[in-house]
Amino acid sequence: MTPDGYVVGGGILLPGGHVATCAHVVRDALCLEDTDLPPAPAEVVVGTEDGQRRAAGLLAEHWDDALDIAVLTLRDAHPVGAAVQLGRVATGPRPRRVRVHGYPQGVEGGLTARAEVVGRGGTRLGQLQVDIDRSHPVPVEGGFSGCGVIDDLQGRVVGILTSRVEGLIPEDGRTAFMIPVEQVPFLLDLLTAQEEATLAVRRWLSGLRFGAIRSAFDEAMHGRADHPREDFGTALDAYDYLADLTPDDDGLPRDAIFLEEVRARGLWTGEGLSETIDRHHRNTLAEEEWRGLMRRSRAPRPPERAEAPWLIVCAEPVEGDLDGPERYTVTSWTVSGGPRPGYSRGSGRTVTRETLEETVLEMVDAAKRLPGAVSHGLNLQFVLPFSLLAWQVTRWGRPAPITGIVQPIGGAHEIVLRCWELLYNDHPQWRDVHAQLRKHQHALSARKEGDVYWVSTSTTSETARRTLNTHLADEELVACVLGADPRTSEGYEQLGIALTTGIPIIVWLRGDAEGTELFHRHVRPFLGGDRERLSLAKIEALPHALKKFRTGSEIGSRQEGSGYDPLEVSMVYEISSQMPDPPDLADFHPHHSR
Repeated sequence: MTPDGYVVGGGILLPGGHVATCAHVVRDALCLEDTDLPPAPAEVVVGTEDGQRRAAGLLAEHWDDALDIAVLTLRDAHPVGAAVQLGRVATGPRPRRVRVHGYPQGVEGGLTARAEVVGRGGTRLGQLQVDIDRSHPVPVEGGFSGCGVIDDLQGRVVGILTSRVEGLIPEDGRTAFMIPVEQVPFLLDLLTAQEEATLAVRRWLSGLRFGAIRSAFDEAMHGRADHPREDFGTALDAYDYLADLTPDDDGLPRDAIFLEEVRARGLWTGEGLSETIDRHHRNTLAEEEWRGLMRRSRAPRPPERAEAPWLIVCAEPVEGDLDGPERYTVTSWTVSGGPRPGYSRGSGRTVTRETLEETVLEMVDAAKRLPGAVSHGLNLQFVLPFSLLAWQVTRWGRPAPITGIVQPIGGAHEIVLRCWELLYNDHPQWRDVHAQLRKHQHALSARKEGDVYWVSTSTTSETARRTLNTHLADEELVACVLGADPRTSEGYEQLGIALTTGIPIIVWLRGDAEGTELFHRHVRPFLGGDRERLSLAKIEALPHALKKFRTGSEIGSRQEGSGYDPLEVSMVYEISSQMPDPPDLADFHPHHSR
């Protein structure tokens, strides 16, 4: 503001009480000419969104006429929780949908203009052109300079509006220019720190099951009547949910309370995570409020929910005589349920294909005696080499004592199949596959949903095979449903393409083309429906839902005319947030290197 209270522009509030704006906005506030440099020290008056007016001093070392950028620092305590999150405009689609909230004269609360970032433009190095939405009635005018350009999808500030095109009546105010955050050294340093802190926190939370932090989530939700009763897939989902809520009665962000409660329960692992959380949330909390959070009294914690234990069986190929039978080193681990899973290594032995089923069933029988397995069930995870993935593991079982009918484990347990090569094979040919899988999972984490691809029942032509390989490389895909039985050469190739392009969920039916078409039609409402998309919640529920699917309690039940047996449905599942990862085989096999 000018000394007489005239608003000349806006700015963005940054961690530490700093404000970034345009150099020409500061000049206007100080009533200087275009070429005048501000005196040292220089001080202006700024208004913040809490309705207060505060004094702010100019940081001379960050004055940049070339970029038209200036940085101020507030003299008084800055508003709690008001600092922006920064983002990059270099990533993402173009044109990029954005909005700018400016403060033209006569509108005390300001106005929001909607626009698109369309590409390079303007007279300054690094500027980008911003075209105002012509269907939106708000143009860019005086009072918008220095304001943050906010990405619609991420909600992050990706740039600062610096100028507009004038003299193109009636187009005035419809074209403007911005400096991206990445072009401003001061902002780039803050952005990098925010990205590192956020990535470290999110990466760790994404691998933590929600059941382990349920009590911390309940504490963070204290005082809200809209407490969700359904489970989240991971701690990260709960964290993102809390981040969108209003603060608690003390004004503390609920996601900050959540992280502090999780840390208090001793669940953090690895060096530096506590420091990362401190840096992340001290950016949005004044020191006094942060100390109050650290002293926060905790309500009695509800009892921890018991969870089903896991049996993990890994079949590692054994290199040997090419003329002899294929052999595998079969190792098992049991993982106790509850918030602090404990691993116990079971038996390990070398078997052939012919003895593999009996060996695995013995391991399952032993695991059924685990604490919690009777009351909460037993979840099974099989890590199999690619050559064994198409085996009908769900059909394995023992005869019932009276009828002699085999009781398949696929109807009694949640079963997750995983590809051995994706976990343990570090051969250069598989490194690209590992990278592709990480890309798919990273995209899923960012979007919270993904596309489903339905493979045709026939991809025999060379063109169709190449097309399938290209289509499945789309990083927005999270699942595909194969169109041929992997026991056939065509289905074997489809499964191989899906695995090597990094699709984290692959579903198929052992059956003929007619049965597969019926299967696709019945399962389509479950795997995405008409939208052909899967939400994160559905993705994480797939192992449990597939068990119900096989036993006929959901769609695709064994009704006459279904055309296929749901027990013939198999799924490779590589979303590890819902299940424990097997330990590194190097812990048990000194000859093996990842």
